[in-house]
Amino acid sequence: FMQMFIHHVATVFLIGMSFICSRTRIGALVMLVHDFSDISLEACKMAKYLKKTEAANVLFGCFGVSFFTSRIVYYPYSVLYSAIVETRSIANLDGPSLDILVALLCILLFYYTVFWFSLIVKLVIKFAQNEQPE
Repeated sequence: FMQMFIHHVATVFLIGMSFICSRTRIGALVMLVHDFSDISLEACKMAKYLKKTEAANVLFGCFGVSFFTSRIVYYPYSVLYSAIVETRSIANLDGPSLDILVALLCILLFYYTVFWFSLIVKLVIKFAQNEQPE
């Protein structure tokens, strides 16, 4: 619960700060990248509730692939890099600014993403060992 709470507070704060700092592209990309994999996750949940096990398994696989590609691969190499490196060079910032806070919030979100991906991998391992995942 606490991880989800911190994640959502940080995300809302990040989106707000990106608009305040005129970094709307970073905020929009964070929302897009994080929502991309949620589509297959919600579809997986619906299939699970409807007791469509095979469909749920396929959709969970789609979720895992989309989560990995959007949040583990794309996010750090484009959004995170842009927030940390490109923003300061484009804006010619030498001293402290609110852009540092936006970058730190992006790093925090990536930390939680790696944590959740480790949980997804553990779930896949359980599934591969023919244990019933929750």
